[in-house]
Amino acid sequence: MPIYIDDIVELMRLLNILGSTLFPLSLSLLLPVFMYAIVLEKEEKLRELMKMNGMKMSTYWGITFLYNFFIYALMVGIFFWFGNYMCEL
Repeated sequence: MPIYIDDIVELMRLLNILGSTLFPLSLSLLLPVFMYAIVLEKEEKLRELMKMNGMKMSTYWGITFLYNFFIYALMVGIFFWFGNYMCEL
């Protein structure tokens, strides 16, 4: 049976609804991960410890940014992979 245009339009509509619902939900689930890192840093006084060991603050903030960006990029990459997989069906 050939695929009709109406079926493709309905599939795209479904993917748009799922994507617009699940993407913000998944990003909001990253909030506890970021909050845990902040609380751990405050609790263990890691920034002060790094200052005492001679680390520059620009290095500390750069590494913190890269860590958080990697977690975010991983989540976005999973969404792109899943979206491409669903569109190929």
